[in-house]
Amino acid sequence: MPYKLSYVGGYFDGKWQDAEYVKTLASLPSKEELVGKFLYMVKYPLQGFVTVNSNLISGFVRVLDQIKEKKS
Repeated sequence: MPYKLSYVGGYFDGKWQDAEYVKTLASLPSKEELVGKFLYMVKYPLQGFVTVNSNLISGFVRVLDQIKEKKS
């Protein structure tokens, strides 16, 4: 016969916390996952900015090259 276990509560920071608090705490993502998500959120807009600027510069160079070819 299988036994069914359930949270009653637990000690956190020296205080007794109820089962709901322990379940909420257990469902939080790990520190590594939170750091990874934060770094992605910081990197994504910067990467987009760099990509846009790179495309602007390369497009400008192509236009200058076409103007040079047209004049020669």
